[in-house]
Amino acid sequence: MKNGIFAGIKNYFKPKGENIAEERMVRLISHFEPQSPAAEAYRSILTNLTSGSVKKTILVTSSAAREGKSAVVANLGVVMAQAGLKVILISADLRRPSLAKTFGVDKEPGLNEFLTGAADLERCIKGVVDMIVGVMDIDDIRKTAGLENLFIITSGKLPIQPVKLLSSPQMKELIELLKTRFDFVILDAPPVLPVTDAAILAPRMDSVVLVYEIGRTSREALLRAKVQLEGVGARISGVVLNNTQASSEAASLYPYYSHYRYKYYSKAQEESAGSKVKKTESG
Repeated sequence: MKNGIFAGIKNYFKPKGENIAEERMVRLISHFEPQSPAAEAYRSILTNLTSGSVKKTILVTSSAAREGKSAVVANLGVVMAQAGLKVILISADLRRPSLAKTFGVDKEPGLNEFLTGAADLERCIKGVVDMIVGVMDIDDIRKTAGLENLFIITSGKLPIQPVKLLSSPQMKELIELLKTRFDFVILDAPPVLPVTDAAILAPRMDSVVLVYEIGRTSREALLRAKVQLEGVGARISGVVLNNTQASSEAASLYPYYSHYRYKYYSKAQEESAGSKVKKTESG
């Protein structure tokens, strides 16, 4: 691929019986372990995205399901906030959203309610206060500085027709409005191949980042996703490699390894998006 490799995220296997708090620490590794190799990898992504021309709106997606895109969105938002940048994350995956759970905030009201006129924008934007009154305690919030710069628009109630909402004039107007209020606007979009949502949103964004999990999805599927996005005029800035552990393919693509793993959609959706390579988990 002509586009650059932003970072390699090494696979992290969660222990069996892990509780929600521990799972959140894994998902938000850049906040809870800011000196870890993972956090450094996410800061490397930030450096790549902020070099050169200004890219205020960023869409993060993947070719297939369960490649870790939502984890990239969450951690990229955290490292931006830690750097003093005012950033808002939008849970534009209206099929299997996860940002509300990751940050421990209420899912509703959110994007769906705003786009349908059921709630005004201010009610739909969650910040550090919502995290405090949610499931994260004050010690979690104070683990590292910066979360006061991070805001989230959760998915809200899951709609029957996500494509209709995401392609609406209200969605376009929302992105333009948020650009005037925040340094960065990051959208977590569904995978490219199973559904059309990402292809609808991508042309409106300054930059698109593809997340590719080594060993789960074929490189052919990644290429198909790239071609499909470029076909609608998307500006792909680069690829984030996920699950680089013990992979000769990862070694050939990018020499630097970091730390993460995240699960996503159903097996049926995943297999429809690309050929899956069986992997063995330990721990």
